[in-house]
Amino acid sequence: MKKRGFQIIIIFCLIFSLVNMAAQPISADTTSFSDVMDTDWYTENIAVLVEEGIIAGFPNGTFRPGDYMTVDQFIKTMVVALGYNLPNGESYWAQTYLNKARELALIDFNEFSTQASAEKIISRVQMTKICERTLKVLEGEKTYTQTAYIKNIATDSLSIDATGFSEYVYHMWEAGIITGYPDGSFKPYEPLSRSEAVTVIRRIIDGGERKLIVEDDQPNIMAEQAIYENMIALKNQYPEGMTWTNDNYYAWQGGIYSGGYGCMGFAFLLSDAGFGSLEARKHTDFNNLRVGDILRINDDTHSVIILSIHETSIIIAEGNYNSSIHWGRTLSMEEVKSEGDYVLTRYN
Repeated sequence: MKKRGFQIIIIFCLIFSLVNMAAQPISADTTSFSDVMDTDWYTENIAVLVEEGIIAGFPNGTFRPGDYMTVDQFIKTMVVALGYNLPNGESYWAQTYLNKARELALIDFNEFSTQASAEKIISRVQMTKICERTLKVLEGEKTYTQTAYIKNIATDSLSIDATGFSEYVYHMWEAGIITGYPDGSFKPYEPLSRSEAVTVIRRIIDGGERKLIVEDDQPNIMAEQAIYENMIALKNQYPEGMTWTNDNYYAWQGGIYSGGYGCMGFAFLLSDAGFGSLEARKHTDFNNLRVGDILRINDDTHSVIILSIHETSIIIAEGNYNSSIHWGRTLSMEEVKSEGDYVLTRYN
């Protein structure tokens, strides 16, 4: 009987110890997530936000850093970061957080008005709007002066400008909340991953973590705006409807191919106008398109060049389209992905 009582005491102590351990906040230099390594670039950010109670992992002990954030998940983190720990909604868990976000003007009154819209994956450009408004609540109105400079160094500035959210992107870039990718692009329509989200959120709450721009230190990266302007400058010389057939040839400076006839020749002509003698490379990632990229489509029978990129479509120029030059045709992203064969790009 004494032995049994001793066993019960031991078991109780073990349970108490485990519960007490589970209740301890995660430290800033370690995590308990099985899929987060000490050497991962986002590890410290995860640890800090978990400790602050702003974000959490999953019941199976993972964090899933590569998973994408939904709108409602990201809005909750912003609301909690502002100090509001709310109960979940009764019929929809995020309703209380969405209501508070509207009250704080983090989102517009009519934004994400249905559960279905709030449960969608949030894009990087949508994230910037919520970030700027959260930063305003935390630190008040700010004056931004580097928009023109950032627009010049952002290699996909045309894509950013086409979103309707460009001011938020450039402002948050200047504030050091976001940074571009190594090639200078922002990729506005790309989904926001959980690892990216924790980095952005930490910069919101901790000014010391922000990556402020020092103009003299910026790399000399060719911007999409310049590429577009160099290509569109040829429109007067090669106007809409001008005859251009397979009899027309152009010798390309991009390598891979020495030149091309017809549609490929015209695409090569505009490509050289935009990029000069930069070498090209071939890929098939149709989720990673840039202004000035050449698309080979329609079972490898037609070539077009991208003038601008939008959320669900691209605008192109092409030669030998009904035996003539055509500027401004729209292709949906669905068409690009279903009909695309490969991409010729001159970006790194």
